[in-house]
Amino acid sequence: MSTCNSWRSTVSRFLLLVCAGCGDSTGPMSPPPIPSAADLRFKGVGTRAPQHVSQLGNLIVPLVLVHHNLLGTQLDIEPCPPPSPAQSNCGWELALFSESIGTPDVNTVYNATGSLPRLDSDLSDLQHGSLIAAGADVTSVITALFIDAPSHIYATSGYQSSDVHDFSLVFGSVSPGALQSAASLAGAQGRVITALDFNGGNVVYLSYGWARDLSTVYDAKVVTAPFSNVASTATSLASEGYIITAVGGNLTDGYLFVGTRVRGQIAPRPLLIATDSIPLPASSVIQNTLSVAGYTIVGTILGRHPADSRLFSIYIGEK
Repeated sequence: MSTCNSWRSTVSRFLLLVCAGCGDSTGPMSPPPIPSAADLRFKGVGTRAPQHVSQLGNLIVPLVLVHHNLLGTQLDIEPCPPPSPAQSNCGWELALFSESIGTPDVNTVYNATGSLPRLDSDLSDLQHGSLIAAGADVTSVITALFIDAPSHIYATSGYQSSDVHDFSLVFGSVSPGALQSAASLAGAQGRVITALDFNGGNVVYLSYGWARDLSTVYDAKVVTAPFSNVASTATSLASEGYIITAVGGNLTDGYLFVGTRVRGQIAPRPLLIATDSIPLPASSVIQNTLSVAGYTIVGTILGRHPADSRLFSIYIGEK
């Protein structure tokens, strides 16, 4: 087992299902709206057919992996082991699914080559379209951002589309206390925050507009939670009608959630969480629990139980 995966060596493979809004709606409230499958900002929530995991793997710095026309999970949030003198030891668990992403000419992209000192300039190039104009192989929508300051690296996952010009990036860096205002402003302008993480005491966030829909405005809600409250926080956002469009953070500073919903659409959304409780057979794949039921995995967090040293992952599925 490689050093970058040593954190996972103590993870028990257990399963507990927590379901919110999974049954039929009660009362007069209408079902929640389903985003367009072409709107990559929402990661395919509500548009995915049931499917099985076809590949499990690990993304290890410094590699770039592009999986053409396959739906893949976002970068999971897990602590990086201390870097060695020559390199980072970060690594992420990935799952690829058996069916295509559902939208023509869309790829899932994982990029683990980012140099943290270049983060602002890299994002500025994307925001101003200079990389697109130069014909570079760029990601249309970055759906997860991971920053590891000790290793001086950043990594991203996202979707690449032939309609790269349809999605316009605006990024920013604000104090944690100012993130709600930034998210509300983005929503009012029709943009969706899709990725974020802590960096040097601030929060770097990425938001995207979509050229095919310039009229819809959104409500956005920001919540920070310790690992012990991750499941309840995700459940609460879904119960208020939010799609969880961005997850970031760490065990020390807490985990950031951004929920986005079409303004005024408060109908609860189905959400399913897989984590530890009931032992699974060694051959079982936790991601299948969500994917075969048609849930999109919008975030995965590896954390430590507050009462002991046990590590386990929380998988958040929404549709």
